[in-house]
Amino acid sequence: PLYNVQWPVPAGVTPVMSAKDKAAPPLCVRRPHLSNMAPRGRILIIGASGQVGGALMEAFGARNCVGTYSSNKVEGMIHFDLEKAAFNPELADDLMKTVYPTLVCICAGFTWVDGCESQPAKA
Repeated sequence: PLYNVQWPVPAGVTPVMSAKDKAAPPLCVRRPHLSNMAPRGRILIIGASGQVGGALMEAFGARNCVGTYSSNKVEGMIHFDLEKAAFNPELADDLMKTVYPTLVCICAGFTWVDGCESQPAKA
């Protein structure tokens, strides 16, 4: 992997990957010129309190990132509710003006499958 992000896989569990994914070369092989690049500027990670956002924070380094959380408060991160921002764009504008990022990674989402099925408007 380009940033050596390791996903927590419980002991005894083998991840399911398609044949295409297994055969695909990693990004460092496909784009070797990117392998030694360090991130520049300030990176805003929306949803940094979650699994994917947390892995990105770790990969980029906390000193390069500003993270957000929604429901689970994390010290050092900014509260930002993506659902509320969908209905009030000023919330997103305020976040951009506060952080002034050079890159934004949106890792937040409604990941509860049963909830997505029962609440399609929210999903």
